[in-house]
Amino acid sequence: LNVSGKGTPSGDPVALAINSASAALVESGLPLLSPAGCVRVCLMIDGEMIIDPSPTQLENSRLDLLYAGSRDRTLMLEFCAKPTEFESSSSAERELIGIPEEEVADIIRFAQGHVLAIIEAQERIPVKIRVGNNDRDLRLRLASDLGIAQRMDDADELRTMEKEAYTSRMQEKLQDAFDYVYETLEDVVLRLFSGTSVSNEAEESDEISLSKFVRGMRENAVREEVKALIFERYHDISEEEQKFLQSSVLKKLMKEGMRRAAIDGNRRSDGRSLKSIRPISMSAPLFPDSVHGSAIFTRGETQVICTATLGAPKEGLPLSTLYSTASEFDPNSFPKVSPVQDLPVGSLRSTKNEMALISDLNSRKIKADREQTGDSGTLDEVQRAFLHYDFPSFSTGEALGPKGPSANRRAIGHGSLAERALLPALPPVSQFPYSLRVTSEVTSSNGSSSMATTSGATLALLDAGVRILAPIAGVSIGLVVDENHRHSTNETDAFSSLKNYAILVDLTGTEDYYGEMDFKVAGSPHGITAMQLDVKYPGGVPIDILIDAMVAAKNAREEIFDAMSDANRGGIADFQPRRGLKTTAPRVEVIRFDPVRKRDLIGPGGAILKQLESHYGVALDLSQEGQCLLHGRDAEMVGKAMAAVMDLVADVEEGGIYEGVVMAVKDFGAVVELLRNKEGLLHVSELTDDEGILNNPEGNLGVVKEMVKVGDKIRVLCIGVDPVEGSIRLSRKRLKDDDLYNYSSAATGPIHEEASRSSDAWRLELIKDANRARNERGSHSAHTSSKKKQRL
Repeated sequence: LNVSGKGTPSGDPVALAINSASAALVESGLPLLSPAGCVRVCLMIDGEMIIDPSPTQLENSRLDLLYAGSRDRTLMLEFCAKPTEFESSSSAERELIGIPEEEVADIIRFAQGHVLAIIEAQERIPVKIRVGNNDRDLRLRLASDLGIAQRMDDADELRTMEKEAYTSRMQEKLQDAFDYVYETLEDVVLRLFSGTSVSNEAEESDEISLSKFVRGMRENAVREEVKALIFERYHDISEEEQKFLQSSVLKKLMKEGMRRAAIDGNRRSDGRSLKSIRPISMSAPLFPDSVHGSAIFTRGETQVICTATLGAPKEGLPLSTLYSTASEFDPNSFPKVSPVQDLPVGSLRSTKNEMALISDLNSRKIKADREQTGDSGTLDEVQRAFLHYDFPSFSTGEALGPKGPSANRRAIGHGSLAERALLPALPPVSQFPYSLRVTSEVTSSNGSSSMATTSGATLALLDAGVRILAPIAGVSIGLVVDENHRHSTNETDAFSSLKNYAILVDLTGTEDYYGEMDFKVAGSPHGITAMQLDVKYPGGVPIDILIDAMVAAKNAREEIFDAMSDANRGGIADFQPRRGLKTTAPRVEVIRFDPVRKRDLIGPGGAILKQLESHYGVALDLSQEGQCLLHGRDAEMVGKAMAAVMDLVADVEEGGIYEGVVMAVKDFGAVVELLRNKEGLLHVSELTDDEGILNNPEGNLGVVKEMVKVGDKIRVLCIGVDPVEGSIRLSRKRLKDDDLYNYSSAATGPIHEEASRSSDAWRLELIKDANRARNERGSHSAHTSSKKKQRL
């Protein structure tokens, strides 16, 4: 079953698998609360919602939603906003990262409408065999279909009757045991899940009593009491039956205690109210500057340590080795050990011999990234940004050794969710041409470690100097439902709206285990960037409850953002990244030029290119489109190499941003030297809008002297080039904060005389060599043309 949208349908394999499996169950006659339907939805830039989008439509969309539901409830969803390029958008538009909750709600309702059509199609499928409750019924039904009477011997019939009687007897005992234990321990479990003591006083002031360890000790005490009560009442039954009653009664008792405490008392096991989040603390940076960016983020007893590492674009996660396409896949080329052990956990990539499916969320940007960075196209395709999520056993207080690949399904899922949440907030490659590796080490876990990762990663990226488009945070939302409304006696009302429930914000491990839902929602202040829903409630969760949960998650995110932007609490004030990268981080620059001048940069036999790389200790990658990607480890040498390359091939153009040296200070402005000894005028009116500086008592000259000095290296914007005289007009006040201090250059200020362009003799000699080579090419072309004319 597949629902096709406009254009060529994609036949999404996940949606097809769910729809096909549900249809097979319907046809088999197995008992189901409802068939299930699944669709993939995307939202286009113009606001059009498309079911089952084609790859092209999905690539150009704003979001990707995989949604599964029953007749009127949600069973599963995975949602992510798409990374967007902001080449010409205003700074205000850049802050609009994520999809607002109202739009997400509309998209979910849209998807549910199409799921209903799939379910109705499944309900029209004829049932081949209606399976009964036991083997005896099935055998009799099959014999009846054949027109014969099924003969059953007495022993077979006796075993069937004994099995039915035993099951019915155990169910009666289970209900009787629960009623007996609940009547005895009702007040005990209410105190357990309300965070209160026998004196009925809340223990909120005593943080130790509300810790995970102490709550576990209290649960163990209740467990032992349940065992004693079961043995006291049913001492004459077998040990196996006692264990069954103990485990079943204990789980049912805990779930009922948590429901009663939340719904009736508005309390939780750690003493919080339903909508409150746990105490938050953080610190950035955490490690010395040898680490490009680091942070520690703690919420309650969940703590993560995050780092951010920068590299050249080609140093991203390779896709053409372990992530070969289906046509290139060769099982014999893989290493003997599981490749998952050697790859970042939680990345959206998975090896072909593990899952045979590759998420294309980030790979769709590879082509565009290559065009913007100036990659020559000969490099292997790489995933530019990825997240490594690690969940060691000690984070839950266990001393277990590795029993297999660290990339288990849980770690991959949690890391993938955090990665999808962060990707839309990363600056585009055209503005930040670096590869990014973010790691998250969970040092302590008591729920929502993947959501804590989004906050810790945000702080680590800011500490690394990455100008993210918006901060990202996340929280997990839970659900408890009154037992009286859990099941309906009327089968037609089995999917009516829930009448009595409570939403829990910032789940702990206990609430996740005994609750009915784990709904992870991550996003920016503007909207949602990623979601994942895990439903345990039979039949699914009504959409109205999901919408209420998204609103609760938004309010919780605002509280988390307030804490993260509070420098006094260890956060980063106003989410402003450090100015400039750390000295240990690599430097990357992108230089654009006329493709015709590419030969001037390469030189005869690549001589000039090799000289540049050898002299400055950098690497250069060229493209046919006229772009040069320059990267190295030393910021000063990268800056000098950039100046040399621009002297060779670049021209001053209106709208371009350039780094120049102040050559003279006048009362009307400053003279700035740009490319190949070209000079431009930075008029006093284009220096600043600061009234305090403009009111200098020395007049215009004082304003200019206060802003710049001779020898200063500054970044300026070209606002005009006279086509006749060639005069260049510059501006500094029109530069945005992102452009005043570029990522790879050191802080502005006076530079040494030997570093200035006019005194760099080696670079001038290099320019002369390039001009000489250009003249030789011109003479050779003229000589060749003359010979052709003679032959004619």
